[in-house]
Amino acid sequence: THTIGVTATDKNGAASSAVTHTITINAIAAVDLASIIANLDPADTVVTLNDVAPANIQDFIAAIAALPPRAPGDPVIEIVINLDQGTFGLGRKVDIPAGYTLVINGTHQVVIQGSSPALTLGSGDLVARGDLTFSTTTDDPTILVEGGGLSLRDGTIQETTGGDRAAIEIRNGTVDLGSTADGGGNTFNVKG
Repeated sequence: THTIGVTATDKNGAASSAVTHTITINAIAAVDLASIIANLDPADTVVTLNDVAPANIQDFIAAIAALPPRAPGDPVIEIVINLDQGTFGLGRKVDIPAGYTLVINGTHQVVIQGSSPALTLGSGDLVARGDLTFSTTTDDPTILVEGGGLSLRDGTIQETTGGDRAAIEIRNGTVDLGSTADGGGNTFNVKG
């Protein structure tokens, strides 16, 4: 709920008294995502979801996986998820259809924790950046890339404490951890 105030100023610079009005803006639900994208102005190529809570992340990941692929030649739609503070379980493999890029931003000490890999990328383009820590305690890699392209920036990857596995395992696809021009800023905490 937000309260907005409006004043009018005439040509002589005299301002009216403020008039206030309270409005309620409902949070976007994961089920609304396909409709929002379908109704985007053709010039718009970014959809931003702010303050996504741990309880909602799995619904958004499922909604993204269910999006129809974009037609060849259509502009890529970037879906930006700004995570609220907390511990998140993605709960499923992340599959991003063709024509979309998923950007996950950690802005408030976010932990992505798994009882298997904390993150499994199956397909598509994923950028994970900001104050994100990936961790798992099972005998699995912390991040598993089975396909697609993963770009990590300014994150922390905690190698598993529950086995002898790599922090990141790449079966197929690509991983961009930084370059000479863009150092990546990632931290790897390894056991051995």
